[in-house]
Amino acid sequence: MENDEFAIDNGNQVMTLNQTDFASLARAIFKTVKHFNPSTITVKDSVIYALVPHAHCLVHIDMTKRLKAMVNMCFRVDKMTCSQLALLRGVGEIKIEKDLVARKYEVKTPNVTYPLAAEAFPEELPMPTIQGFVGEPITGYIPKSLRAYIARANSFKLLIYDDQLEVINVHGQPLYFFTEGMSAQLVGKQPGMVLQGEHAFSFFDKEQTIKIGKIAGGHILVVENNLDLDVNLVVYERLSNR
Repeated sequence: MENDEFAIDNGNQVMTLNQTDFASLARAIFKTVKHFNPSTITVKDSVIYALVPHAHCLVHIDMTKRLKAMVNMCFRVDKMTCSQLALLRGVGEIKIEKDLVARKYEVKTPNVTYPLAAEAFPEELPMPTIQGFVGEPITGYIPKSLRAYIARANSFKLLIYDDQLEVINVHGQPLYFFTEGMSAQLVGKQPGMVLQGEHAFSFFDKEQTIKIGKIAGGHILVVENNLDLDVNLVVYERLSNR
């Protein structure tokens, strides 16, 4: 966390969050850790950034409308600690203290202290520059049905017809059509473009929106999940051509 976001106590930097704000922040971090397995979490001006290991994939959660305080921190992921923090209830205000000497954060309740190893803030945050979108966003489908279809597939293919995403497919499965009745309209037609991804559908919530963005040298999948009031978990994954 940056110096101007903290009070100073015994030479360390201390930030205090109310229970509601901390619960929202901890839940968002836990969901990211559980479903995407990043090694580091960066929170910059109350926006969470996490890179999926060994992939061109970024998780982005903007919490600026949800949190009253401006949060800045960068720490090494500890799955057990993140899980415990997400379960905290009824403990009142929670203090996040950064020990500048030991290079760690301590999340403090009245009874328990949870340590997190501090990491240096990245020089650049890896937000993609999107230069427009392919077709219209995909909405209105039931995310639960898509989750059941994709299950634990290692990859998926996106089939685009007439500049519009219409179909998703995983190996060994029949085609999944986003629009009811579209299968009859596409009989005998070949997709104009087939793109492949691996990680963007690692998380599903009750509401989801899919977009395919245009970026320099290719395309990027944007999957938006409604996580909380005024909070979306957004996954950006660079797609390969297939």
